[in-house]
Amino acid sequence: MRKKNFSKTKSFLLHFPKILVSHFFLSCVFVLLIAFFLAAIFFLKYYFLEGRPSQPLKLKALEINEELLKRVSQEWQAREKLFQETDRLLFSDPFRGF
Repeated sequence: MRKKNFSKTKSFLLHFPKILVSHFFLSCVFVLLIAFFLAAIFFLKYYFLEGRPSQPLKLKALEINEELLKRVSQEWQAREKLFQETDRLLFSDPFRGF
């Protein structure tokens, strides 16, 4: 009896890849359903067991570092000036002589 069960199981496991390939779409749907089910379990476990945070979030007012902003702006303007100056420069064409 045990030998028959083992041979049936072995036969099924040997043919299982063929079954998956022949029913590829259903296999993908099944795997996606399992993934969604596991994701839902983890989400609900976290939501109900951990619960909501005991203390509300404290939002800090937005602070802008004026000095840093000024330096960045100056650097940006200097780079923009260099970029504009490249339009005025004339470069020789190394391929013109050929």
